[in-house]
Amino acid sequence: LKAWTEYNITLRRFYIAVAEEKILPMKVGRAATVTIRTNPSEPDVPKDVRIVLSEKRKLFLEIKSPEFWNGPPSKYRIRWEPKDRRRGSPGYRDIDIASTWTHKQKWTTANVTLEPGLQYKVFVSAQNSISTGISFWGPEYANEVATIPLDPVDLVAESLTPTEVLISWRSAGPSEYFQVTVKDANSAGDAFDHISSDSNGEEHFHARVIVDSEQLASSEQSIMVDDLLPSRNYTVELLACTSNECSGKLTAKVITKPTFTPKPNITRVTSNLDSFVVSWTFPQDESGYYDGFQVHYCREPLLCQETYTYVNLLNVSNLTPNSTYDVQVRVRIKHVDGRVELGPVATVQVKTWSELPQEPGLDIRAPGASANSVLLSWVFMNSSVTQLQFLCKQYRGETAASEHLPNPSPEEKVSWTNCSSHAGCSAVVIGGGTPSFKTGFLSLKKLRPFTKYNISVRGCNNAGCGGETTLPAQTSVSAPSAPRELAVSKHERNGTLVVWEKPLEPAGNINGYTVARRCPNGERLSTVVPGDVLRTSLGGLPLGGANCTFWVTAFNENSEGHLLLGRAAEITFPNPVLYKK
Repeated sequence: LKAWTEYNITLRRFYIAVAEEKILPMKVGRAATVTIRTNPSEPDVPKDVRIVLSEKRKLFLEIKSPEFWNGPPSKYRIRWEPKDRRRGSPGYRDIDIASTWTHKQKWTTANVTLEPGLQYKVFVSAQNSISTGISFWGPEYANEVATIPLDPVDLVAESLTPTEVLISWRSAGPSEYFQVTVKDANSAGDAFDHISSDSNGEEHFHARVIVDSEQLASSEQSIMVDDLLPSRNYTVELLACTSNECSGKLTAKVITKPTFTPKPNITRVTSNLDSFVVSWTFPQDESGYYDGFQVHYCREPLLCQETYTYVNLLNVSNLTPNSTYDVQVRVRIKHVDGRVELGPVATVQVKTWSELPQEPGLDIRAPGASANSVLLSWVFMNSSVTQLQFLCKQYRGETAASEHLPNPSPEEKVSWTNCSSHAGCSAVVIGGGTPSFKTGFLSLKKLRPFTKYNISVRGCNNAGCGGETTLPAQTSVSAPSAPRELAVSKHERNGTLVVWEKPLEPAGNINGYTVARRCPNGERLSTVVPGDVLRTSLGGLPLGGANCTFWVTAFNENSEGHLLLGRAAEITFPNPVLYKK
Protein backbone atom coordinates (compact mmCIF):
# COMPACT_ATOMS: atom_id res chain seq x y z
CA LEU A 1 0.00 0.00 0.00
CA LYS A 2 0.98 3.59 -0.39
CA ALA A 3 2.18 5.34 2.73
CA TRP A 4 -0.14 7.71 4.50
CA THR A 5 -3.11 6.77 2.29
CA GLU A 6 -6.69 6.06 3.38
CA TYR A 7 -8.17 2.75 2.34
CA ASN A 8 -11.77 1.44 2.77
CA ILE A 9 -11.71 -2.31 3.56
CA THR A 10 -14.99 -4.27 3.14
CA LEU A 11 -15.31 -7.85 4.52
CA ARG A 12 -18.14 -10.31 3.60
CA ARG A 13 -18.62 -13.93 4.30
CA PHE A 14 -19.51 -16.13 1.34
CA TYR A 15 -19.94 -19.83 0.54
CA ILE A 16 -20.62 -21.93 -2.47
CA ALA A 17 -23.44 -24.59 -2.28
CA VAL A 18 -23.08 -27.87 -4.13
CA ALA A 19 -26.08 -30.07 -4.83
CA GLU A 20 -26.11 -33.29 -6.83
CA GLU A 21 -22.94 -32.41 -8.56
CA LYS A 22 -24.24 -29.00 -9.50
CA ILE A 23 -22.59 -25.79 -8.42
CA LEU A 24 -25.05 -23.30 -7.16
CA PRO A 25 -24.47 -19.48 -7.16
CA MET A 26 -22.18 -18.09 -4.46
CA LYS A 27 -23.85 -16.90 -1.37
CA VAL A 28 -22.61 -13.62 0.14
CA GLY A 29 -23.31 -12.56 3.62
CA ARG A 30 -23.66 -9.17 5.11
CA ALA A 31 -20.64 -6.87 4.68
CA ALA A 32 -18.52 -5.40 7.39
CA THR A 33 -16.60 -2.20 6.41
CA VAL A 34 -13.65 -0.46 8.00
CA THR A 35 -11.54 2.60 6.92
CA ILE A 36 -7.83 2.65 7.65
CA ARG A 37 -4.82 4.97 6.84
CA THR A 38 -1.40 3.62 6.23
CA ASN A 39 1.46 4.83 8.34
CA PRO A 40 3.55 7.83 7.17
CA SER A 41 7.01 7.44 5.69
CA GLU A 42 9.71 9.61 4.20
CA PRO A 43 8.34 12.16 1.72
CA ASP A 44 9.65 12.23 -1.83
CA VAL A 45 12.37 14.66 -2.90
CA PRO A 46 11.08 18.10 -3.93
CA LYS A 47 10.33 18.00 -7.65
CA ASP A 48 12.20 21.22 -8.43
CA VAL A 49 14.07 24.10 -6.80
CA ARG A 50 14.38 27.31 -8.80
CA ILE A 51 16.65 30.29 -8.04
CA VAL A 52 14.36 33.27 -8.52
CA LEU A 53 16.80 36.03 -7.54
CA SER A 54 20.33 36.22 -6.27
CA GLU A 55 21.36 39.31 -4.39
CA LYS A 56 24.52 40.28 -2.53
CA ARG A 57 23.33 38.73 0.72
CA LYS A 58 20.04 36.96 -0.09
CA LEU A 59 18.96 34.05 -2.22
CA PHE A 60 15.30 33.81 -3.24
CA LEU A 61 14.05 30.27 -4.00
CA GLU A 62 10.88 28.64 -5.28
CA ILE A 63 10.39 25.04 -4.12
CA LYS A 64 8.04 22.68 -5.95
CA SER A 65 6.40 20.25 -3.58
CA PRO A 66 7.22 16.51 -3.70
CA GLU A 67 5.08 14.15 -5.76
CA PHE A 68 4.12 12.35 -2.57
CA TRP A 69 4.38 13.75 0.90
CA ASN A 70 3.73 10.40 2.52
CA GLY A 71 2.47 12.18 5.58
CA PRO A 72 1.12 15.55 6.67
CA PRO A 73 3.35 18.32 5.14
CA SER A 74 5.31 20.04 7.88
CA LYS A 75 8.26 22.02 6.58
CA TYR A 76 11.10 22.40 4.11
CA ARG A 77 14.70 22.48 5.20
CA ILE A 78 17.09 24.56 3.13
CA ARG A 79 20.68 23.67 3.87
CA TRP A 80 23.79 25.21 2.34
CA GLU A 81 27.48 24.52 2.22
CA PRO A 82 30.16 26.81 0.74
CA LYS A 83 32.11 25.13 -2.04
CA ASP A 84 35.30 26.56 -0.56
CA ARG A 85 35.17 25.65 3.09
CA ARG A 86 37.86 28.24 3.85
CA ARG A 87 35.32 30.92 3.05
CA GLY A 88 31.84 31.10 4.39
CA SER A 89 30.00 28.91 6.86
CA PRO A 90 27.44 26.14 6.38
CA GLY A 91 23.95 26.51 7.76
CA TYR A 92 20.32 25.75 7.27
CA ARG A 93 16.86 27.26 7.56
CA ASP A 94 13.53 25.57 8.09
CA ILE A 95 10.49 26.90 6.26
CA ASP A 96 7.24 25.92 7.94
CA ILE A 97 4.33 24.98 5.73
CA ALA A 98 1.14 26.76 6.68
CA SER A 99 -1.71 24.70 8.02
CA THR A 100 -3.87 26.08 5.26
CA TRP A 101 -1.62 24.62 2.62
CA THR A 102 -3.34 22.50 -0.03
CA HIS A 103 -2.03 20.17 -2.68
CA LYS A 104 -3.05 22.71 -5.30
CA GLN A 105 -0.29 25.00 -4.05
CA LYS A 106 2.62 23.47 -5.90
CA TRP A 107 5.25 26.16 -5.19
CA THR A 108 6.57 27.61 -1.97
CA THR A 109 8.71 30.78 -1.90
CA ALA A 110 11.58 31.13 0.54
CA ASN A 111 14.75 33.15 1.03
CA VAL A 112 17.98 32.57 2.87
CA THR A 113 20.76 34.95 3.91
CA LEU A 114 24.19 34.00 2.59
CA GLU A 115 27.56 35.66 2.42
CA PRO A 116 28.11 37.66 -0.79
CA GLY A 117 30.52 36.61 -3.50
CA LEU A 118 30.62 32.86 -2.74
CA GLN A 119 29.51 29.68 -4.46
CA TYR A 120 27.28 27.39 -2.44
CA LYS A 121 25.70 23.98 -2.70
CA VAL A 122 22.09 24.32 -1.63
CA PHE A 123 20.10 21.28 -0.46
CA VAL A 124 16.30 21.28 -0.03
CA SER A 125 14.37 18.48 1.66
CA ALA A 126 10.77 18.06 2.78
CA GLN A 127 9.48 16.88 6.17
CA ASN A 128 6.15 15.45 7.18
CA SER A 129 4.91 15.02 10.70
CA ILE A 130 2.00 13.35 12.43
CA SER A 131 0.32 14.56 15.53
CA THR A 132 2.13 12.11 17.71
CA GLY A 133 5.32 14.07 17.09
CA ILE A 134 6.78 11.56 14.70
CA SER A 135 8.29 13.16 11.62
CA PHE A 136 10.11 11.92 8.55
CA TRP A 137 12.66 13.77 6.41
CA GLY A 138 12.81 13.00 2.74
CA PRO A 139 15.83 12.98 0.43
CA GLU A 140 17.53 16.29 -0.53
CA TYR A 141 17.32 18.14 -3.81
CA ALA A 142 20.76 19.64 -4.55
CA ASN A 143 21.65 22.74 -6.59
CA GLU A 144 24.68 25.00 -7.01
CA VAL A 145 24.27 28.77 -6.66
CA ALA A 146 26.48 31.87 -6.42
CA THR A 147 25.75 35.06 -4.52
CA ILE A 148 26.54 38.45 -6.02
CA PRO A 149 29.79 39.93 -4.68
CA LEU A 150 29.88 43.29 -2.95
CA ASP A 151 30.83 46.23 -5.14
CA PRO A 152 34.58 46.86 -5.14
CA VAL A 153 35.73 50.11 -3.55
CA ASP A 154 38.48 52.72 -3.88
CA LEU A 155 38.89 52.36 -7.63
CA VAL A 156 41.76 54.57 -8.78
CA ALA A 157 43.22 54.88 -12.28
CA GLU A 158 46.45 56.84 -12.59
CA SER A 159 48.40 57.66 -15.72
CA LEU A 160 52.04 56.75 -15.17
CA THR A 161 53.24 57.53 -18.69
CA PRO A 162 51.57 58.88 -21.83
CA THR A 163 50.69 55.27 -22.80
CA GLU A 164 50.38 53.42 -19.47
CA VAL A 165 47.73 53.51 -16.76
CA LEU A 166 47.86 51.78 -13.38
CA ILE A 167 44.43 50.67 -12.15
CA SER A 168 44.07 49.75 -8.50
CA TRP A 169 41.14 48.99 -6.23
CA ARG A 170 40.16 47.21 -3.05
CA SER A 171 37.68 44.36 -2.76
CA ALA A 172 34.89 44.75 -0.22
CA GLY A 173 34.28 41.04 0.13
CA PRO A 174 34.86 37.62 -1.45
CA SER A 175 34.76 37.16 -5.22
CA GLU A 176 36.35 34.86 -7.77
CA TYR A 177 37.63 37.42 -10.22
CA PHE A 178 37.45 41.07 -11.25
CA GLN A 179 36.46 42.18 -14.69
CA VAL A 180 38.30 45.29 -15.92
CA THR A 181 37.42 47.26 -19.05
CA VAL A 182 39.16 50.37 -20.34
CA LYS A 183 37.21 52.42 -22.88
CA ASP A 184 38.27 55.42 -24.89
CA ALA A 185 35.84 58.13 -23.82
CA ASN A 186 36.71 60.19 -26.91
CA SER A 187 35.50 57.39 -29.17
CA ALA A 188 32.66 55.38 -27.70
CA GLY A 189 33.26 52.44 -30.03
CA ASP A 190 36.87 51.83 -29.04
CA ALA A 191 37.99 49.66 -26.16
CA PHE A 192 41.49 48.78 -25.07
CA ASP A 193 41.53 45.37 -23.43
CA HIS A 194 44.02 43.29 -21.55
CA ILE A 195 43.43 39.53 -21.14
CA SER A 196 45.01 37.95 -18.09
CA SER A 197 46.85 34.68 -18.58
CA ASP A 198 44.42 33.22 -16.08
CA SER A 199 41.46 34.22 -18.22
CA ASN A 200 39.36 31.72 -20.07
CA GLY A 201 40.27 33.54 -23.30
CA GLU A 202 36.67 34.18 -24.33
CA GLU A 203 36.37 37.65 -22.86
CA HIS A 204 37.59 39.77 -25.75
CA PHE A 205 36.78 43.16 -24.23
CA HIS A 206 37.70 42.69 -20.62
CA ALA A 207 40.61 41.81 -18.44
CA ARG A 208 39.84 39.09 -15.92
CA VAL A 209 41.87 39.33 -12.73
CA ILE A 210 41.66 36.07 -10.81
CA VAL A 211 41.48 36.38 -7.03
CA ASP A 212 44.00 34.34 -5.11
CA SER A 213 42.00 32.22 -2.70
CA GLU A 214 44.65 32.73 -0.05
CA GLN A 215 44.24 36.52 -0.08
CA LEU A 216 42.16 38.39 2.41
CA ALA A 217 38.76 39.58 1.29
CA SER A 218 39.77 43.22 1.64
CA SER A 219 43.10 42.90 -0.14
CA GLU A 220 44.13 45.41 -2.79
CA GLN A 221 44.34 44.58 -6.47
CA SER A 222 46.02 46.32 -9.38
CA ILE A 223 46.63 45.91 -13.08
CA MET A 224 48.69 47.83 -15.64
CA VAL A 225 47.11 48.76 -18.97
CA ASP A 226 49.45 49.85 -21.75
CA ASP A 227 49.40 50.76 -25.45
CA LEU A 228 47.10 53.71 -24.79
CA LEU A 229 47.16 57.07 -26.54
CA PRO A 230 48.58 60.24 -24.96
CA SER A 231 46.25 63.02 -23.80
CA ARG A 232 43.12 60.89 -24.05
CA ASN A 233 40.10 60.43 -21.82
CA TYR A 234 39.53 56.85 -20.73
CA THR A 235 36.78 55.27 -18.66
CA VAL A 236 37.68 52.33 -16.43
CA GLU A 237 34.87 49.91 -15.56
CA LEU A 238 35.26 47.34 -12.78
CA LEU A 239 33.07 44.42 -11.73
CA ALA A 240 33.57 41.85 -8.98
CA CYS A 241 32.26 38.45 -10.09
CA THR A 242 31.66 34.98 -8.74
CA SER A 243 30.68 32.39 -11.33
CA ASN A 244 28.35 34.38 -13.60
CA GLU A 245 27.07 36.68 -10.88
CA CYS A 246 28.68 40.15 -10.90
CA SER A 247 28.47 43.17 -8.66
CA GLY A 248 27.40 46.62 -9.63
CA LYS A 249 29.69 48.47 -12.02
CA LEU A 250 32.28 50.81 -10.53
CA THR A 251 33.74 53.43 -12.88
CA ALA A 252 36.65 55.83 -12.80
CA LYS A 253 37.98 58.40 -15.22
CA VAL A 254 41.61 58.72 -16.20
CA ILE A 255 43.45 60.97 -18.61
CA THR A 256 46.73 59.78 -20.02
CA LYS A 257 49.62 62.17 -19.72
CA PRO A 258 50.58 64.30 -22.71
CA THR A 259 53.89 63.62 -24.39
CA PHE A 260 55.03 66.99 -23.03
CA THR A 261 53.47 69.86 -21.09
CA PRO A 262 53.72 73.25 -22.81
CA LYS A 263 54.00 76.50 -20.95
CA PRO A 264 51.43 79.29 -21.32
CA ASN A 265 52.13 81.91 -23.97
CA ILE A 266 51.57 85.37 -22.48
CA THR A 267 49.94 87.55 -25.14
CA ARG A 268 48.69 90.67 -23.38
CA VAL A 269 49.70 92.75 -20.39
CA THR A 270 47.85 95.91 -19.39
CA SER A 271 47.76 97.91 -16.21
CA ASN A 272 46.46 101.09 -14.66
CA LEU A 273 46.85 102.85 -11.35
CA ASP A 274 45.87 99.96 -9.06
CA SER A 275 45.28 96.89 -11.21
CA PHE A 276 46.67 94.82 -14.03
CA VAL A 277 45.43 92.27 -16.53
CA VAL A 278 47.55 89.43 -17.88
CA SER A 279 46.20 87.09 -20.54
CA TRP A 280 47.75 84.10 -22.25
CA THR A 281 47.06 81.31 -24.67
CA PHE A 282 47.42 77.59 -24.09
CA PRO A 283 47.01 74.69 -26.53
CA GLN A 284 43.44 73.45 -26.54
CA ASP A 285 43.13 70.28 -24.51
CA GLU A 286 39.95 68.25 -24.85
CA SER A 287 41.06 65.54 -22.44
CA GLY A 288 40.78 67.61 -19.26
CA TYR A 289 44.22 66.50 -18.09
CA TYR A 290 44.97 70.07 -17.05
CA ASP A 291 43.08 71.65 -14.19
CA GLY A 292 43.29 75.39 -14.82
CA PHE A 293 46.23 77.63 -14.07
CA GLN A 294 48.16 78.77 -11.03
CA VAL A 295 49.20 82.43 -11.14
CA HIS A 296 51.84 83.68 -8.73
CA TYR A 297 52.59 87.41 -8.54
CA CYS A 298 55.03 89.22 -6.26
CA ARG A 299 55.66 92.90 -5.54
CA GLU A 300 58.71 91.94 -3.54
CA PRO A 301 60.27 88.51 -3.03
CA LEU A 302 58.49 88.11 0.29
CA LEU A 303 55.21 89.78 -0.70
CA CYS A 304 53.62 87.25 -3.03
CA GLN A 305 50.08 86.15 -3.73
CA GLU A 306 48.75 83.06 -5.44
CA THR A 307 45.51 82.39 -7.23
CA TYR A 308 43.92 79.77 -9.46
CA THR A 309 41.87 80.38 -12.57
CA TYR A 310 40.17 78.27 -15.20
CA VAL A 311 40.26 81.01 -17.84
CA ASN A 312 43.29 82.29 -19.72
CA LEU A 313 43.19 85.65 -18.00
CA LEU A 314 43.95 87.17 -14.63
CA ASN A 315 42.60 90.53 -13.47
CA VAL A 316 44.11 91.74 -10.20
CA SER A 317 42.92 94.92 -8.47
CA ASN A 318 43.54 96.88 -5.27
CA LEU A 319 47.26 97.03 -5.94
CA THR A 320 49.86 99.58 -4.92
CA PRO A 321 50.47 102.35 -7.50
CA ASN A 322 53.88 102.69 -9.10
CA SER A 323 54.83 99.12 -8.20
CA THR A 324 56.45 96.39 -10.25
CA TYR A 325 55.04 92.87 -10.07
CA ASP A 326 56.71 89.68 -11.24
CA VAL A 327 54.01 87.38 -12.59
CA GLN A 328 54.39 83.62 -13.07
CA VAL A 329 51.80 81.52 -14.89
CA ARG A 330 51.83 77.71 -14.82
CA VAL A 331 49.33 75.13 -15.97
CA ARG A 332 47.93 73.06 -13.10
CA ILE A 333 47.73 69.26 -13.12
CA LYS A 334 45.62 67.62 -10.43
CA HIS A 335 46.15 63.91 -9.87
CA VAL A 336 43.48 61.50 -8.71
CA ASP A 337 45.11 61.18 -5.30
CA GLY A 338 44.86 64.93 -4.75
CA ARG A 339 48.47 65.74 -5.57
CA VAL A 340 48.95 68.93 -7.58
CA GLU A 341 51.64 69.22 -10.23
CA LEU A 342 52.57 72.43 -12.03
CA GLY A 343 53.86 72.74 -15.58
CA PRO A 344 56.68 74.95 -16.89
CA VAL A 345 56.52 78.63 -16.00
CA ALA A 346 55.78 81.63 -18.19
CA THR A 347 56.95 84.92 -16.66
CA VAL A 348 56.21 88.56 -17.28
CA GLN A 349 56.82 91.78 -15.39
CA VAL A 350 54.05 94.35 -15.10
CA LYS A 351 54.10 97.75 -13.48
CA THR A 352 51.14 99.66 -12.09
CA TRP A 353 50.89 103.26 -13.07
CA SER A 354 52.25 106.05 -10.98
CA GLU A 355 49.70 108.51 -9.69
CA LEU A 356 51.67 111.08 -11.65
CA PRO A 357 52.11 110.67 -15.40
CA GLN A 358 55.25 108.98 -16.62
CA GLU A 359 57.86 110.72 -18.73
CA PRO A 360 56.55 111.05 -22.26
CA GLY A 361 58.25 109.77 -25.35
CA LEU A 362 59.36 112.73 -27.49
CA ASP A 363 60.51 113.05 -31.08
CA ILE A 364 61.46 116.15 -33.10
CA ARG A 365 59.55 116.08 -36.37
CA ALA A 366 60.94 117.69 -39.52
CA PRO A 367 63.95 119.18 -37.68
CA GLY A 368 65.14 122.51 -39.06
CA ALA A 369 62.15 122.89 -41.34
CA SER A 370 60.91 126.12 -39.76
CA ALA A 371 62.71 129.24 -38.63
CA ASN A 372 60.15 130.21 -35.99
CA SER A 373 58.61 126.94 -34.71
CA VAL A 374 59.39 123.39 -33.65
CA LEU A 375 57.06 120.41 -34.12
CA LEU A 376 57.27 117.47 -31.71
CA SER A 377 55.40 114.20 -31.49
CA TRP A 378 54.74 112.87 -28.00
CA VAL A 379 53.35 109.69 -26.48
CA PHE A 380 52.31 108.79 -22.93
CA MET A 381 52.15 105.13 -21.97
CA ASN A 382 50.12 103.93 -18.98
CA SER A 383 49.46 107.43 -17.73
CA SER A 384 46.43 109.48 -16.94
CA VAL A 385 47.15 112.84 -18.60
CA THR A 386 44.75 115.77 -18.60
CA GLN A 387 47.21 118.64 -19.24
CA LEU A 388 50.32 119.01 -21.37
CA GLN A 389 53.00 121.43 -20.13
CA PHE A 390 56.15 122.59 -21.83
CA LEU A 391 59.32 124.45 -20.90
CA CYS A 392 61.37 125.99 -23.71
CA LYS A 393 64.86 127.18 -22.76
CA GLN A 394 67.26 128.77 -25.18
CA TYR A 395 70.48 126.82 -25.41
CA ARG A 396 73.46 128.86 -24.17
CA GLY A 397 76.24 126.99 -25.87
CA GLU A 398 78.68 128.50 -28.31
CA THR A 399 76.58 129.30 -31.34
CA ALA A 400 76.87 131.87 -34.03
CA ALA A 401 74.00 133.76 -32.51
CA SER A 402 74.76 133.33 -28.82
CA GLU A 403 76.81 136.41 -28.39
CA HIS A 404 73.94 138.61 -29.52
CA LEU A 405 71.10 136.85 -27.65
CA PRO A 406 69.77 138.48 -24.52
CA ASN A 407 69.68 136.51 -21.32
CA PRO A 408 66.41 134.67 -20.79
CA SER A 409 64.03 136.00 -18.22
CA PRO A 410 63.64 134.23 -14.86
CA GLU A 411 60.20 133.04 -16.02
CA GLU A 412 61.74 131.46 -19.09
CA LYS A 413 64.18 129.62 -16.91
CA VAL A 414 61.79 128.04 -14.42
CA SER A 415 58.19 128.43 -15.47
CA TRP A 416 56.21 125.53 -16.85
CA THR A 417 53.32 126.55 -19.07
CA ASN A 418 50.11 124.79 -19.96
CA CYS A 419 50.02 124.45 -23.70
CA SER A 420 46.29 125.12 -23.75
CA SER A 421 46.80 128.58 -22.23
CA HIS A 422 49.77 129.78 -24.28
CA ALA A 423 49.45 131.49 -27.65
CA GLY A 424 52.79 130.14 -28.79
CA CYS A 425 51.79 126.50 -28.30
CA SER A 426 49.23 124.16 -29.82
CA ALA A 427 48.69 120.50 -29.00
CA VAL A 428 46.70 117.83 -30.82
CA VAL A 429 45.72 114.37 -29.51
CA ILE A 430 45.49 111.73 -32.22
CA GLY A 431 42.48 109.45 -32.08
CA GLY A 432 41.30 110.72 -28.71
CA GLY A 433 43.74 108.49 -26.83
CA THR A 434 43.20 105.99 -24.04
CA PRO A 435 44.62 105.86 -20.51
CA SER A 436 47.12 103.24 -21.60
CA PHE A 437 48.19 105.02 -24.79
CA LYS A 438 47.86 108.67 -25.71
CA THR A 439 49.81 110.32 -28.51
CA GLY A 440 49.76 113.55 -30.47
CA PHE A 441 51.71 116.55 -31.69
CA LEU A 442 53.00 119.69 -29.98
CA SER A 443 53.84 122.81 -31.96
CA LEU A 444 55.89 125.59 -30.32
CA LYS A 445 55.75 128.87 -32.20
CA LYS A 446 57.21 132.37 -32.05
CA LEU A 447 60.75 131.09 -31.64
CA ARG A 448 63.93 132.77 -32.81
CA PRO A 449 65.45 131.62 -36.08
CA PHE A 450 68.67 129.65 -36.12
CA THR A 451 68.52 129.17 -32.36
CA LYS A 452 69.10 126.08 -30.26
CA TYR A 453 66.56 125.27 -27.59
CA ASN A 454 66.16 122.68 -24.88
CA ILE A 455 62.47 121.72 -24.99
CA SER A 456 60.96 119.87 -22.04
CA VAL A 457 57.48 118.29 -22.01
CA ARG A 458 55.59 116.69 -19.14
CA GLY A 459 52.06 115.49 -18.43
CA CYS A 460 49.82 116.54 -15.56
CA ASN A 461 46.63 115.32 -13.92
CA ASN A 462 44.70 115.99 -10.73
CA ALA A 463 47.50 114.49 -8.65
CA GLY A 464 50.15 116.78 -10.10
CA CYS A 465 52.73 116.70 -12.85
CA GLY A 466 54.99 113.82 -13.74
CA GLY A 467 58.54 113.62 -14.94
CA GLU A 468 59.70 115.49 -17.99
CA THR A 469 61.47 114.50 -21.17
CA THR A 470 63.89 117.02 -22.69
CA LEU A 471 65.18 117.16 -26.26
CA PRO A 472 67.42 119.69 -28.03
CA ALA A 473 65.95 121.42 -31.07
CA GLN A 474 67.10 124.12 -33.45
CA THR A 475 65.15 126.48 -35.64
CA SER A 476 66.28 126.88 -39.22
CA VAL A 477 68.08 129.76 -40.96
CA SER A 478 66.00 132.84 -41.72
CA ALA A 479 66.55 136.20 -43.38
CA PRO A 480 68.69 138.43 -41.13
CA SER A 481 67.49 141.68 -39.66
CA ALA A 482 68.80 144.99 -41.00
CA PRO A 483 72.48 145.75 -40.40
CA ARG A 484 73.10 148.19 -37.58
CA GLU A 485 75.02 151.46 -37.35
CA LEU A 486 75.06 152.14 -41.09
CA ALA A 487 77.30 155.18 -41.84
CA VAL A 488 78.82 156.87 -44.92
CA SER A 489 81.88 159.16 -45.01
CA LYS A 490 84.26 160.63 -47.54
CA HIS A 491 87.41 158.73 -48.17
CA GLU A 492 90.69 159.77 -49.63
CA ARG A 493 91.03 159.99 -53.37
CA ASN A 494 87.39 160.92 -53.77
CA GLY A 495 86.24 157.54 -52.44
CA THR A 496 83.18 157.04 -50.27
CA LEU A 497 83.41 154.71 -47.25
CA VAL A 498 80.33 152.73 -46.17
CA VAL A 499 80.50 150.96 -42.79
CA TRP A 500 77.97 149.00 -40.71
CA GLU A 501 77.59 146.54 -37.86
CA LYS A 502 76.21 143.03 -37.92
CA PRO A 503 72.43 142.62 -37.74
CA LEU A 504 71.03 142.15 -34.29
CA GLU A 505 69.46 138.91 -35.49
CA PRO A 506 71.77 137.24 -37.92
CA ALA A 507 69.27 134.29 -38.16
CA GLY A 508 72.14 132.13 -39.33
CA ASN A 509 75.65 132.42 -40.60
CA ILE A 510 75.70 135.56 -42.74
CA ASN A 511 77.03 134.70 -46.16
CA GLY A 512 77.47 138.28 -47.32
CA TYR A 513 76.11 141.77 -47.73
CA THR A 514 74.66 143.59 -50.69
CA VAL A 515 75.69 147.25 -50.76
CA ALA A 516 73.58 149.34 -53.15
CA ARG A 517 73.69 153.07 -53.95
CA ARG A 518 71.83 155.50 -56.07
CA CYS A 519 72.92 159.05 -56.82
CA PRO A 520 70.79 161.86 -58.29
CA ASN A 521 69.87 161.23 -61.89
CA GLY A 522 71.74 157.94 -61.74
CA GLU A 523 70.97 154.24 -61.77
CA ARG A 524 70.88 151.96 -58.79
CA LEU A 525 74.10 150.03 -58.56
CA SER A 526 75.16 147.36 -56.09
CA THR A 527 78.09 145.33 -55.01
CA VAL A 528 78.48 142.23 -52.79
CA VAL A 529 80.94 141.88 -49.97
CA PRO A 530 81.72 138.76 -47.88
CA GLY A 531 79.89 138.12 -44.64
CA ASP A 532 82.93 138.73 -42.49
CA VAL A 533 83.47 142.24 -43.94
CA LEU A 534 81.65 145.16 -42.37
CA ARG A 535 82.80 147.99 -44.67
CA THR A 536 83.42 148.81 -48.28
CA SER A 537 84.83 151.77 -50.24
CA LEU A 538 82.96 152.97 -53.28
CA GLY A 539 84.81 155.09 -55.82
CA GLY A 540 83.74 157.21 -58.73
CA LEU A 541 80.69 158.65 -57.08
CA PRO A 542 79.77 162.16 -58.22
CA LEU A 543 80.64 164.81 -55.73
CA GLY A 544 82.14 162.14 -53.47
CA GLY A 545 78.74 160.58 -52.89
CA ALA A 546 76.97 163.72 -51.91
CA ASN A 547 73.21 163.38 -52.07
CA CYS A 548 73.50 159.66 -52.79
CA THR A 549 71.39 157.02 -50.97
CA PHE A 550 72.97 153.81 -49.74
CA TRP A 551 71.35 150.48 -48.81
CA VAL A 552 73.06 147.58 -47.03
CA THR A 553 71.30 144.17 -46.91
CA ALA A 554 72.59 141.01 -45.22
CA PHE A 555 71.74 137.59 -46.67
CA ASN A 556 71.92 133.96 -45.50
CA GLU A 557 71.91 130.67 -47.37
CA ASN A 558 69.58 127.90 -46.21
CA SER A 559 70.05 124.14 -46.45
CA GLU A 560 68.46 124.10 -49.88
CA GLY A 561 70.95 126.62 -51.24
CA HIS A 562 68.47 129.47 -51.34
CA LEU A 563 69.62 132.97 -50.44
CA LEU A 564 67.49 134.61 -47.79
CA LEU A 565 67.65 138.39 -48.07
CA GLY A 566 67.15 140.41 -44.93
CA ARG A 567 65.81 143.91 -44.43
CA ALA A 568 67.94 146.76 -45.77
CA ALA A 569 69.56 149.50 -43.73
CA GLU A 570 69.26 152.85 -45.58
CA ILE A 571 71.12 156.18 -45.37
CA THR A 572 71.47 159.33 -47.58
CA PHE A 573 74.79 161.17 -47.62
CA PRO A 574 75.35 163.80 -46.46
CA ASN A 575 71.67 164.79 -46.12
CA PRO A 576 68.74 162.34 -46.22
CA VAL A 577 67.14 162.30 -49.66
CA LEU A 578 64.50 159.70 -50.45
CA TYR A 579 64.75 157.73 -53.63
CA LYS A 580 62.74 154.78 -54.84
CA LYS A 581 64.49 151.51 -54.30
